[in-house]
Amino acid sequence: MANLILSIFERVITILMFIALAVALVCKKKSKKVPLFIIRPIFLVGLLFIMFQAVFVQRNFSSLDKAIRAYDIKAKPIATLQDEKSTYVIMDEDGSIEGRIFPKNGKKWKLPDSAFFRKSMSYPSEDANIDMRSIEIHGAWYIVILPHYLMGENSIDEVHDSAGTEFLKTEYENITVYYGYLKTKPDDYWISVDGDKVAINL
Repeated sequence: MANLILSIFERVITILMFIALAVALVCKKKSKKVPLFIIRPIFLVGLLFIMFQAVFVQRNFSSLDKAIRAYDIKAKPIATLQDEKSTYVIMDEDGSIEGRIFPKNGKKWKLPDSAFFRKSMSYPSEDANIDMRSIEIHGAWYIVILPHYLMGENSIDEVHDSAGTEFLKTEYENITVYYGYLKTKPDDYWISVDGDKVAINL
């Protein structure tokens, strides 16, 4: 919920800042005095929002559940993978199944943020979509493999990769979800989904 509010507020502030910039440019073009009483408050609010957002993202939460609820109160966790520095949460975000990395700070968790991701890549296969994410703090990879459920494909029968990863399997609303953890990605890495081999070039 907090993440949704921040997202909406960010869009509003961005629109207002563009309007303020447009007003300033129009006034300059027409050789008129720029109305600073309009421009200054908008840019000040924008600056304060950026500072608040930075502080909010860096907050520590005493439990993973609290961090998830702060990120999106409506999200429904499906499965988790955890190592000593982060927890990967596969969740239903308003009908879309996504994987998010919650970095750990000792025994506390932080909100997922793109600043923590080293890379995030998506690879389609014939029967599924492969999503891989990594964070800067240790470089390990989290993998989630989903059938093309938005197109009516709900099942995957078999998944394996060139690294011998032990993929876990769960079912969510009749949708098959495979997920795994890769500490280091070997060269020429590939993932096979129901016999369709997909080269992973990161």
